Parts: sequence; C-alpha cells; structure tokens
Amino acid sequence: MFREHGSGRAHRQANARARVIRTCLLGLAAAFAAPPHAPAQELCRVASIGPIMCRANALTVMTLNVQVYPLDPAWKGEDNAPPHRWPERLPRIVQMLMRHEGGRGPHVIGMQEVRLGRHPQQYHDLVAALPDYASVYSERGEGMQRHEGVALFWRRDRIELIDHGEMIMDQRDRREAGGCSAVGDRAYPIRRPVVWALLRDVLWDQRLYVYNTHLGTGRSECQFTGSVVLLANGIARRPDHTIPLIVMGDFNVGKNAKRIGTEENTFHLEYQRLTALTGLENTYLEIQDIHRPHETGYGSGNSQYTNERTGNLIDHILISGPLRVQDADVDRTMFTRDEQPVECRTIRDGRCVGTAHRATDLRMYSDHWGVWARLGLVTGR
Repeated sequence: MFREHGSGRAHRQANARARVIRTCLLGLAAAFAAPPHAPAQELCRVASIGPIMCRANALTVMTLNVQVYPLDPAWKGEDNAPPHRWPERLPRIVQMLMRHEGGRGPHVIGMQEVRLGRHPQQYHDLVAALPDYASVYSERGEGMQRHEGVALFWRRDRIELIDHGEMIMDQRDRREAGGCSAVGDRAYPIRRPVVWALLRDVLWDQRLYVYNTHLGTGRSECQFTGSVVLLANGIARRPDHTIPLIVMGDFNVGKNAKRIGTEENTFHLEYQRLTALTGLENTYLEIQDIHRPHETGYGSGNSQYTNERTGNLIDHILISGPLRVQDADVDRTMFTRDEQPVECRTIRDGRCVGTAHRATDLRMYSDHWGVWARLGLVTGR
C-alpha cells in the first residue's frame, strides 16, 4: 500500500492550528515593528530569461546514483571488480563533490542506491566522509535489494532542516496506479522509496521542498507508469504549494533513453507524463537546449563503467516556482591511477580534451555521472 511517513503528516493538523495563531501574531508584530532587512540581491543570468534580479548566492544542487555495492554475486561485470569497488570509489566521490563550490561541495545532494543494513554500510561511510553535511535516509525495507535506499545531504552552513519524511511505492500500488492488475511481477518485488525534506536556505531566508527518488527500470511498463503517477500525486500533497520545489533523482527515463530504442532527442512517454503532471522543468535540458545545442545526446548513464557519453539522460534535477537555472551540467570528473582528478568533459581521438590523458586509462566514481545545477531565486524583473 502507498504510505507516506514523516513528522509532517503526523502533526499536520496541529501545525495548521499553529500557523493560524502564528499568522495572527506575526501580523500584529509587523504592524508595529520596522520592516526586516531584506536578503541581498544581485543581477543574475537565467537561461530562459536573461539578466534578472535574483537573491544573492546561487544554490548548487546535485543528483548522484552512487551504485549499490556489492551487486548480486552472480553478476560478474566490471561493477564488482577493481578499480571500481566501493572502497576505491568512495574517495573519488568525495573528491568529485569537493570540486564544486570552491572546495566545499554542492549545497544539497540527492543520492540513490545507497546501501545500509549490510556491509559495506555505504550510507554510514558517506556520512563519515562528509562531516560538513547533515542527511536523511529512506530504505526500501523489503523485497529484493531491501538494504538499498535514497539519501538527502545538505551543507550545515547554508541549509537548515525544518521537516522530512518518506513515501514508499510498493509493487501492488505501482501496478494499480498504472492501470493493471495488482497481481504480477512476483519474481521482482522491489519497493521504490522517495525521501523528502522541507529545508530553509539561511542566506536566501527561503524554505524549499526537496524530493529525491529512484524509479524503476521499466521491467513492467505498468509499474513504471504507476511510479510516475504515485510520485506526482505524492508531490501534489505537499502542504504549501507556494514554497519552491526541487525534485531530483535517477528516473531511469528521460531524453533519448536507451529503453525507447528510437532516434536521438526523443523523450520517453513517462518522462513527459511526469513533467506534465507536476509542471516541473528540467535544469540540464534548459541549459543544453539554449546554450549547448551542439552537445545534444549527452547522457548521465555509465553502465558497467563503459565511460558512456551519449543517450540515456536519466538523472534529473527538476524545479518549479521562482527557482530558475543559471547553469547546469553533467560532472565528467575522472581519475588517474594515482587518484588525481581529471576534467574529462569531452573526448576527442580517445583523449580528454585539454589534457594528455587517454580516457580509457582513467577511472570513474560511479556507474552514473553526477548531474548538477546552479539555481537562482528570482525576486523580480
């Protein structure tokens, strides 16, 4: 059954009464107090608008599938072999993250395929490796891959937690929401978690809803359709629709996804359904389509560490409200044998452009590339 957990649901009625009282008191206080100091503003360049006034200090967010480890022991691919085992990749993930925001890392990170409950404890390893971040976690909890889940991390110096919770989409719910019988796919019973948080950006003095999820691979079209519908419905149930919204994760569909088997620059039907139901905009595609049209086909999947670059744009950061994207990209950081980071955004003649490194000699931090976006909060034209 579809379940929503979290202190937000448990205290919603009490919070509603408190908000009424608080609103009255704040209204009286505002009538007699001097106006508060407004957050700083700056002229920023938004992809779809151009120069516009935004709150100062852009917010950088990232989504990253860290790849659960180990996989099924029967899987003999590169995922379980050196140099891409979890103890080798964890330091690379941290190095990659710290290449953002002047060595301090993105302000908010959504991670998928994070293992907890069995060795290796990927979530605990990440918490220990990122001491300047706080986090929340949601585990699948039953069925196949029960010890895997999704996590939200945020930098303590910029972000405060107000509330958080989770939504669990089990197999029966996904099939029913997708319009088919609840009986089926018994051999592949996987729950899909969504972790959400109501955060406050202390520099913007602005609350933000952030959702992080990992949708299925489409083994059953019915289940995948149901996942999209349930996710959209869950997002729609948030208490305050005036608060800016960020939805990120590994959606397993998007632009030119492999599972479509069609030509470049096509969109999977369920990706279109999700954006239609939610009204969300894709940060990376907005930047790519406006500023980098010659780079269409850049993907975020990197199956079996093949250094794949085209197709399969399945990891997304979606936004709504007054949030606007200033810049966004796929993080192509790779690593030498002595674990030094190399920017390998573009490969030409087998080499990373601007370097002497052959791409085949370099190592990767995950079987997905991280996708990041720098966001502005529009305050007026």
